[in-house]
Amino acid sequence: MVSLPPGGLFRLSVARYKAMLDAGIISEADRLELQIFRRRIEQALPTGWFAVTEAPLETADNVPEPDLAVVRGRMEDLAGQDLLQAADVPLVVEAADASLDQDRGTKRDTYASAGIPNYWIANIRGRCVEAFSNPVNGRYTVERVYAAGETIEASLSADTTLRIEIAF
Repeated sequence: MVSLPPGGLFRLSVARYKAMLDAGIISEADRLELQIFRRRIEQALPTGWFAVTEAPLETADNVPEPDLAVVRGRMEDLAGQDLLQAADVPLVVEAADASLDQDRGTKRDTYASAGIPNYWIANIRGRCVEAFSNPVNGRYTVERVYAAGETIEASLSADTTLRIEIAF
């Protein structure tokens, strides 16, 4: 077990990072695939919507920092705002590799309880997207898995839908 130094930051040396790559603990390809998926979402967003990464999101119980959140408006609209508000976020995306169990459990329940209409898990190892929607009483009522080549969609508002093809 590694203990954290004062201040809580642990600096990863280049040698340790490369050793983690060699051991398969992390994968450069996985991170690249995540970046491609994020970029596809950002490019598909219609005017009046934008994506933010790892921005704190206020919920009733905690403040998660989703890998990606789609928000109505312009990035400049967030100036001076400490936390995203769940009512302004119709889609949250988490990239899952080692965190898959947490993303399917605690995080999914947190986002459903907050009323986030759409929650996607980009399952890197499974090479698919697990989509959850229609939260009712703190639980998503619709679940579907999308494989590469399929088109996934999320309703951002009554008149706006995001559609992208899954590519891993």
